[in-house]
Amino acid sequence: MEPSICGGGETVAVIPVRVSAKAVFSKYSIHPASLINFGAMVKGSRKTCTFMLENKGSLDFKFLIYRADQDASRLQEKSGCQMKSAHSGKSENLHQRTSSAKKSKRSLQKVASPFMQARITLGMFTVYPGFGSIPPGGQQMITVDCSAESLGTCEEHLRIDISDRDPQDNPLGIPYTLLAESCLPAFVVDDIESIFEEHRICSNVNLCQTPQTVRDKGVYVRDENKFIFTDVRVGHRATARFKIHNVNKVPCNVVLSIKPIAGEGSVGSPKFHSPIRDIFKVDPVRMCVPSCSHAFATVTFTPQMMQSYQCTFEASLDVLASPAAIKAQSLTFRVSGDGTLPRVTVLRPVLHSKRGNPLLVFKKLLLGDSQKLPLVLRNGGTLPVQLTIDLLDEAGVFFLKARPTTQCVYQAGGVKEDSPAGQRKPHTALLVLLRGELAEFDVLFKPTLAQRVEGRIHLSVVNNPYEETDIQLVGEGYEDDFTLDNIHGLVADSEEEENAEGNLEEDVIEAARVNHIPFGDCHIGKPYSVTFTITNRSRTEAMRFEWLADTPFHFSPKVGHLHAGCAKAITVTLKSDVAVTFKMHPVKCKVARITFALPPEQIKDWDDCLRTIKWVDTTMRGPGATWPVKKKVIETDPEPAHTVLEESSREVELCLSAVVDYAELKLDTDTIQGSSRRPCSSR
Repeated sequence: MEPSICGGGETVAVIPVRVSAKAVFSKYSIHPASLINFGAMVKGSRKTCTFMLENKGSLDFKFLIYRADQDASRLQEKSGCQMKSAHSGKSENLHQRTSSAKKSKRSLQKVASPFMQARITLGMFTVYPGFGSIPPGGQQMITVDCSAESLGTCEEHLRIDISDRDPQDNPLGIPYTLLAESCLPAFVVDDIESIFEEHRICSNVNLCQTPQTVRDKGVYVRDENKFIFTDVRVGHRATARFKIHNVNKVPCNVVLSIKPIAGEGSVGSPKFHSPIRDIFKVDPVRMCVPSCSHAFATVTFTPQMMQSYQCTFEASLDVLASPAAIKAQSLTFRVSGDGTLPRVTVLRPVLHSKRGNPLLVFKKLLLGDSQKLPLVLRNGGTLPVQLTIDLLDEAGVFFLKARPTTQCVYQAGGVKEDSPAGQRKPHTALLVLLRGELAEFDVLFKPTLAQRVEGRIHLSVVNNPYEETDIQLVGEGYEDDFTLDNIHGLVADSEEEENAEGNLEEDVIEAARVNHIPFGDCHIGKPYSVTFTITNRSRTEAMRFEWLADTPFHFSPKVGHLHAGCAKAITVTLKSDVAVTFKMHPVKCKVARITFALPPEQIKDWDDCLRTIKWVDTTMRGPGATWPVKKKVIETDPEPAHTVLEESSREVELCLSAVVDYAELKLDTDTIQGSSRRPCSSR
């Protein structure tokens, strides 16, 4: 057979030749499928993402990436040619189909050539490569760079064209979307409640006094834009946290710093010159706060002395880390604090010695008698106080007892008067006082010897070596067979204590007087009376007393007898018709031992106030009466016969104080100058 012979040949045989062909479309995959979302980005930053274009078919194909809003009519025409070529294969021979495919391929290259770009720029995005060819099973990584130069959201749409794909598969191109948002970094600087959420917030400093039941580390004052550390002990460290809140969509880098206030680069005296960085510290000094999140800045305060410290806290955006931050943003406020120590104030006694020590002065007491004086302590600082009380008393005549309102952590034996003498030791009590809390004690004096005695109460505050206080105790015991008892005045106890201040300038402080009656301020012509008691403490002998008083003081009874072991009430009355002042005016009482002719049990008690009422007959008679008219006669009982023992007379002194005067009005006046007004007008 010669295939070249045409026409006129003879058909010898017909040999069938089997021909097979398979028509396929390009197959591909894109990952991620249709969207790349860069999310929120800091303005001025750059970010790169990629998507993968893979050839899943058996033929190589070409791809082209272009902007979606470009004219797609030519590409649609190109796709129409592909569809026509595919349908004509059913009716034309292989040669015709091959020619049609080659023509269609040349048409695609001709149409696509105006859109081929190696790098495609769309808004914030740059896409590359923009075209290429991928063999079967091959992959091509497409890179997308995003440069966030302008604020706001950027959304761009691409089309990806793949040659020889199914004409029904996105004939205008495979859509692909790029999305990004450009933001400025920022954090909250004006939400005070959020920044200081762990602390109290007050509008002004006058409302910042912390109640006893509230324990906090600090308080923020709105009016002064200041944070104040509270209750910080010298040498101890206090911490406070401030919230840095990022509500934006991008992270922010924040720089934290502590700065001295102008002119206060260092604090303290020249001897103790301390930089502010040794007092205040911030941690960390730099932080990155994720988007829609928060972090805490911690400031520590460590005072070194009992004085005030202050600085400026500043949190600002890190310009180096965020160069695109157009406006500087910062959170600034003052931080202050006082170094303090626990301390105790002695409220009572109010008296102080010449050396400035508190002083408890007891009255001169008979042996066996006792007197209580209050000891009141107060925590005058802001810190809880642990207080140790030591009662130092060699004579063993002073005792300390806590009142029911005071709870002691520990109270040693031997501080109460009923403690055995063999257990007497340095008396110690331990207690804790909160801010503003009081501790009340009774200090008891019970003399056992007729002499002047002194003691001392030592107060020691734990963790404060400078708070050491000594309270001086002074008392005196005596023995006597004639005493003035129940002495009191008409004025308050505080005024009576002031009258005793004259003793405080002396080197040796005497026990308080027990023979002083203060009347205080008295009106002219009005009587004022005070009653006290005199006592004969002798068991066998009687006594005679006589008050040697002058006007305007009157004693009742003025003269009388006191049997052994007996007492008598004496009333002294002051009434003056003229203005006069008495200060420690002495009045003598003459006292002597006496004996009676009869046994003492047969002698009645006597004084010049005793009266006997008698009804005696008169010379007058009534009409028709058979008996005389009776007359009432009041007679002073005669003083019983007695003998004054030799060398037994002595004088006992009583001091009286009073101010007798008219009432006087004193009024503070202020001048009110009004403006000139016309008659009958108002203002």
